[in-house]
Amino acid sequence: MALTILHLCSLRRRNGTVYLASHLCRLQAAHGHRVLVGAREGSKLFEWAADGAVEEVHGLELRSGFSPRSLAQDVGRLRRLIRERGVDVVHVWQSAETYIAAAAVLGTGAVLVRSRTITKPVRPHLARPLLNRICRATFATCDRIEAALLSAGEPRESVHPLVEGVDTERFRPDPSARELRRELGIPADARVVVNVGRLEAVKGQVHFLEALARLPASLGEVHGLIAGEGRAREELERRRDELNLRGRLHLLGVRRDVPRVLAAADLYALTSIGSEGSSRATLEALATGLPVVCSDVGMLPDIVRRSHGRLVPPGDSGALAAALAELLGDGAMLAAMGRNAREFAMEERSLERMHQGVESVYASVVGRPRARPPSATGRVAATP
Repeated sequence: MALTILHLCSLRRRNGTVYLASHLCRLQAAHGHRVLVGAREGSKLFEWAADGAVEEVHGLELRSGFSPRSLAQDVGRLRRLIRERGVDVVHVWQSAETYIAAAAVLGTGAVLVRSRTITKPVRPHLARPLLNRICRATFATCDRIEAALLSAGEPRESVHPLVEGVDTERFRPDPSARELRRELGIPADARVVVNVGRLEAVKGQVHFLEALARLPASLGEVHGLIAGEGRAREELERRRDELNLRGRLHLLGVRRDVPRVLAAADLYALTSIGSEGSSRATLEALATGLPVVCSDVGMLPDIVRRSHGRLVPPGDSGALAAALAELLGDGAMLAAMGRNAREFAMEERSLERMHQGVESVYASVVGRPRARPPSATGRVAATP
């Protein structure tokens, strides 16, 4: 059944949660649902979810913290929007909009669902028992998040996995991408390990550099690629020089050709020391057919298996170096793990599987959808 779905996300910045939300919006629109996206002005969600079939909702503040005026305005605007557009599902992605949406859906017939993508403990809140009664389903992007929700008293029957998917057509093995090595001056017989992500302390790329410097000479020349930009760039450049990696560590900045960058490598390393409630880059590496070595944080244990990767303690450059050396030192094993990685992505982490999982939960909590009002296009104002 076709639904009218309103996604709300208060995050402005570029991160995995915003990307995941935007990806789901586009998938749902492609499957015939009417999809509206509400966010704060300047949010990356508007840019990433941009599609002729996705309607933008502007004029919402979605503030965190206690702001009675802003709360009242957003609740009023959302209630009118829900009724005027015949919204069946309001899907929220952060705490700020969760409480706003919970008040807005009351008496409208719309169903509230939410996603949690951070692995921090769920903080107690006086309103949480009431919120749990209003919210009909909660999606958890990994087992650790599900455990945190259940420990905080979330009803077991309302918690569901959100199996993040990856575009296995866009991200796939591509032998021609190895031309990038020549462009970067990397010898044809060198091994290449790649990392993709924001250059931030929480992403732990400094440990990637330290692990590269500790690899044994018996492996031959090993180069590292880092695709991304951020506040830690200066620190990484300093450590690169201190570790004598200037010729072997390539800081590529923001790349528009991430599939090509991944396909040019032999192995992927994720060194995050933070949440990683979702890990788009790791899934993209797996789809590209790269074995992975990842920090044991967030959702990584859900997607890294011995058949195609290794988990290491976060912040432990010695353990990271040992895992990299193990895989790089056995070409036959590396090739087999790459094939297993691609197979895992296609069979267990496809976009279609992600959409079907969310769709089945929606169907279980939504009654008969209301007749659709005429469609709007482009921007929709949440009128005061």
